[in-house]
Amino acid sequence: MAEEIPLQRLTPNQRFSVNLAGSTLEFTFHWVARFEYFRVNIRDLTNDAVVITNGRIANPGVNMLREFEQYGRVYIDGEQPTLLNVGKTSKLMWEAPSE
Repeated sequence: MAEEIPLQRLTPNQRFSVNLAGSTLEFTFHWVARFEYFRVNIRDLTNDAVVITNGRIANPGVNMLREFEQYGRVYIDGEQPTLLNVGKTSKLMWEAPSE
């Protein structure tokens, strides 16, 4: 079952930490106005701030943790995220890792 990770609307730069699968992950969302997309960085704060992904574009349906399945899946559900729809019709979702 997927759980929503809340994002703030009308906020071009967001940084927050979430406990997922026993690890604390820090997400940084940066709005790139020129190209109208969010660039995402993810670090594992539990393991000496190991960089999981740096500069990945937040596209719907794409698992941002695809190389790191021990954390599960994190993806955008809905429309391509923009400053106006993020957290509304474009949501950040997490699914626990398969056992």
